[in-house]
Amino acid sequence: MVSRVLPFHPKVISWVLLCIPLIVISLMMAEPGRGQGLLSNQWKRNGLASERFTINGTGSRNNPLRRSLKTPFDGSEFFVRFKLRYHANSLDSPPETSGEFFVLWLDQDEGNDGSPHAANIPNLGVHVQGDQNRFMIRYNSSNQKFGESIQGDRDYAIVGRLWKSSPEKQQPFDQLSLWIDPTGSEELKPDVSVQSQQSISKIQWIGFSTGAKTEIEDQIDVWDIRVAKSWREILNLPAEPADPNYAPDMPQPPTKKTVSFRKHIYPILKKHCYDCHSGEDAEDGIRLDTQDEVLQHISPLLHSESQLYQVLTTGRMPPEGPTLSGGEIQLLADWIDEGLDWDAELLPTPIPVSNHWAFQPITRPEIPAVPSKWVCNPIDSFIAAKHQQVGLTPNASAPPKTLRRRLSLDLHGLPPRPETSAETSEVRSMLSAPAYGQHFARRWLDIARWAESNGHQHNRARKHAWRYRDWVIDAFSEGMSFDDFVHQQVAGDELAPYRPAQLIATGFLAAARYSGNELDKQIQRNDILVDITNTTASAFMGVTGGQVVREVFTST
Repeated sequence: MVSRVLPFHPKVISWVLLCIPLIVISLMMAEPGRGQGLLSNQWKRNGLASERFTINGTGSRNNPLRRSLKTPFDGSEFFVRFKLRYHANSLDSPPETSGEFFVLWLDQDEGNDGSPHAANIPNLGVHVQGDQNRFMIRYNSSNQKFGESIQGDRDYAIVGRLWKSSPEKQQPFDQLSLWIDPTGSEELKPDVSVQSQQSISKIQWIGFSTGAKTEIEDQIDVWDIRVAKSWREILNLPAEPADPNYAPDMPQPPTKKTVSFRKHIYPILKKHCYDCHSGEDAEDGIRLDTQDEVLQHISPLLHSESQLYQVLTTGRMPPEGPTLSGGEIQLLADWIDEGLDWDAELLPTPIPVSNHWAFQPITRPEIPAVPSKWVCNPIDSFIAAKHQQVGLTPNASAPPKTLRRRLSLDLHGLPPRPETSAETSEVRSMLSAPAYGQHFARRWLDIARWAESNGHQHNRARKHAWRYRDWVIDAFSEGMSFDDFVHQQVAGDELAPYRPAQLIATGFLAAARYSGNELDKQIQRNDILVDITNTTASAFMGVTGGQVVREVFTST
């Protein structure tokens, strides 16, 4: 049997060709039960597959991709990150063409496909400047900053930080920073930053917008879109140990300061304050000419909570003479909010002077010239001089047996063995014996308040306390110099080259007592720090921490 292709009439062929577009359109408009409608809403994927969007322009403002947050965010800082790739054949370079425009926006309202999201709304992305397409951040067209130029067919990692200089919920997100391909160590070094008091106070939506400069044939890829509340989280860095002195809503200083102490603040303080509040005889003991004293009267980064700001704005200060103008008050507020810039050359910190013996420089005294037959060394000279001063006559030299007993009790804390002698070689042997290190270590361990448990109610055991005890014994037995003895105990973990024994030596600082049932952990930490400070001061200077403060601040 032979198959044949039957000829079609020309009218039939024309009818079929006309119907093909209609068939395609009907398939595209099919009910969800057909074609793509068979798929679920989202792909199930793991970390090896990422969602990637290719965005095209329309020749006008358009929002092709947007998404809401689970809940509105009104905290102190918000991070956003995305990967960006601009196809090379999509980049138009001025002046022959108008350039490019593509941004990510952050807003409290969604808007629609054509919403501008531009008037005082944080934007970060790509915009034209001069004859180059550059990375850009802005709140509006009159308040924008530019970074490096963008290259086609290159993958970029873009990170933005939107934050509040005043952390209250109702305050605006007035600070915006941009990083291009950042590393983990560049948190305080953004590529570009911009500020504006006219901004949103909460975030509900994020999205991407194209503009009139983005043509229909342009192709822009974005992927790996993330949001976070911290720098480490947005860059997938390991979490840092919690700092008990840090609060999550603690205000952060701006990356760029606008107020100069020498230029703006010093003239105000000199005009209105320094007649009464400078120098050692400052009125009421309040000095505003030293940085440490000024810090006692402000809340850093929070001008509204600062006593200095409050007494000026309420009119309590200055009591006489002209009050501060609104501009001067605002400069002082900005100065506090920016972290209290200070000019140490203009107003250096006074150097305290104290008559207390512990704060005096070590000097070598003159050895008294005392004629005496029994004087054998400089120490004997001082003793003989004191004898003459008070009219004493020295005893005769002790017999060897008595010397042996005294040496053994002094150096080992034990009476001598019958076979020992008082010869010089034996004295050196006694100094290098373990019993010498154990005897003197006991005295030092009492000073260092060493124990094998924490003390107080729970009195939990410290399983490794013995390591510091043995380190002290070895230090005395081996004749460690006093300089090394001090350095390793106070700063052993900072010394180079690092040795494990140096870290063990800092057990001096870790030997603090603390109560395990203290409900307020900040008070507990403060008690521990006070104990460490007082012990260090009393051990190495012979005074407590309180005495140090009194000597420094009450000395003339």
